[in-house]
Amino acid sequence: MARSFRKRIAALSLGVVATLVALEVALRFLPVNTGLATQRVDDACPILRFAPNAEFVWSKGWAFDLATRGHVNAQGFVHDDDYAREGQRPLVAVLGDSYVEALMVPHPATLQGRLATLANGHARVYSYAASGAPLSQYLAYAEFAATEVAPDKLVVVVVGNDFDESLLRYRRRAGFHHFAETEDGGLDLVQLDYTPSTIRRLGRAFALVRYLRLNGTYPRPVAATAAEYWGNTRGDFDEERLRWSERATLFFLDALPVRSRLEPADIVLVVDGLRQAIYAPELLEAAQASYFGRMRRFLLAAAEQRGFRLVDLQTVFAQHFAAHGARFEFETDAHWNARGHDVAARAVAAVLGPPWTDAKATDASIR
Repeated sequence: MARSFRKRIAALSLGVVATLVALEVALRFLPVNTGLATQRVDDACPILRFAPNAEFVWSKGWAFDLATRGHVNAQGFVHDDDYAREGQRPLVAVLGDSYVEALMVPHPATLQGRLATLANGHARVYSYAASGAPLSQYLAYAEFAATEVAPDKLVVVVVGNDFDESLLRYRRRAGFHHFAETEDGGLDLVQLDYTPSTIRRLGRAFALVRYLRLNGTYPRPVAATAAEYWGNTRGDFDEERLRWSERATLFFLDALPVRSRLEPADIVLVVDGLRQAIYAPELLEAAQASYFGRMRRFLLAAAEQRGFRLVDLQTVFAQHFAAHGARFEFETDAHWNARGHDVAARAVAAVLGPPWTDAKATDASIR
């Protein structure tokens, strides 16, 4: 009987192994999300970026929604082109989080890709971004870009969760820079080191592991979260969270020209809109009273007072929606779709001026 039991266990084990192998082989022919290999962050490598010269696949959910392919350049950023330290053409650096990283949109259709197209070869456009990056990380990217390539202009995309997540008291994510409180009651920019784990590195080698970890969800329609979230962050707040977020915003605005080595007039802040309220105007009052609604107004007013250039996408998106009736995000993902990137890029181009405004492009591609 013991021998028969061992045979059954061996057969069962063999069946499990065969099934896993079959699944692994099958998934290698499907657009399983590969993720990005985040590199170590420490004093020797003080800025978060990804394994260089790599191709990746991005998809969402068990059915591989929004599948697209992209490239990480030699400098470790999601961008089709490598970055040159010196060049004859003017340079714009675009900073942001997952909205700029934009793994779900082909590079030519992203904000930075569209700006490069609009420049028509007369300017360079580089991007520095990572999913989850807040205002504090944008400061680190601004300083890094100033040291590495010395851009002539800076474009910074700000979204709803960028404010409080900059502060160590509300969020602590290895690899990122955050604002820490100092003994004298101020704020300072601090780096949190990161070392990729061996398990994570090994897991990336197996399509089945990546599928279960990165695709093993059922995407919900974006509209399902509208009642609780505005601008990718919870709408409710307490006064303490609001006050600390305002402090982080002012620290960011005052430090950005210093870190980037640019004047405020050479820095464009692109502020995302309260998009649910654009599609349903009856929600506008609730949207404006939400956390992001309050922080948008605070940021825009403080930035204008300091002389920054501004693109308020609430107005830009609302005007385009009134004319064309088309949304700016995916049905199952709140990030901008190609249309959202295109509309934002045109608004930024109008602020940057020549050569971006010299292009003869039309709105046909974004209707």
